[in-house]
Amino acid sequence: LSGSGYEYILSTSPPQNSSTCFSITAQNITLDCAGYTITGNNTTSTKGVYSTQFNTTVKNCNIQNFSIGIDLFESNDSLVINNNVSTTDGTGIYFESSSNGNISGNNATGINDVILFYSSSNNIVSKNNISGTGTGGITFQQSSDNNTITNNTIDEEYAINWFDASSGTGNNIYYNNITSLTWINSAPAGNYFNTTGAGNIYYFANGTASWDEIGRASCRERV
Repeated sequence: LSGSGYEYILSTSPPQNSSTCFSITAQNITLDCAGYTITGNNTTSTKGVYSTQFNTTVKNCNIQNFSIGIDLFESNDSLVINNNVSTTDGTGIYFESSSNGNISGNNATGINDVILFYSSSNNIVSKNNISGTGTGGITFQQSSDNNTITNNTIDEEYAINWFDASSGTGNNIYYNNITSLTWINSAPAGNYFNTTGAGNIYYFANGTASWDEIGRASCRERV
C-alpha cells in the first residue's frame, strides 16, 4: 500500500497468504478491513500487516495464522483499533521502535507475546481482550518507557512481563482485569500499578478478586 494519505477499504477477504499480506510503504495510510479476514498459512516470518511508516492505522481486521499479526517498525503515531488478531506461533501485535501510538478495542491472542513493545514508548493500550498460552500478555523489551496500560482484560502465563531490568520504566498499569499464572513478572523499579489509589483487579485461582492499591510491584503470583 503506497498511496500517502489514502484509506484502503477491503471489499472481500484476500486469498490465503504464504508471505506478508499487506506492506505499508507510505505515511498517513489507513487500512480498513471492514470486517474481512486476512489469513496466512502459518509460515515462519510472515506478517498480516507490516508498516515502516508514520501514522499508520489498521482497523476492523480479522488477522490469523501469521507469525506476527500486525508489525509496526519505526511507525510512530500509529493506531491499531478494533481488530481480531490471532497467531499460532508468534506475536499478535508488535511495536518495534514505534512510539506515541494507540492499541485499543482489539481481541488479541498469541502463542508467544500477545502484545510486544521493543524500544517503544509513550503508547496507550486500552480496552483490549488479551489472551494466550505463551510468555506475556503485554511484554516490554529494550527501554520501552512511559506506556499506559489501562482497562484491558488479560489472561496469559505472565499478564504484564518485562524481559529484563532494562526493558522499561515509567509504565503505568491500572484498571485492568488480570487472570494469569503470574500477574506481574520481573518489573523493574519505577513502573506503577495504580493511579490516585485505584489499581488493577487480580484474580486468584479460586476466582476471588483482589483489588490492588499498591504503588509498585516486582512480582505477584496467583495462589
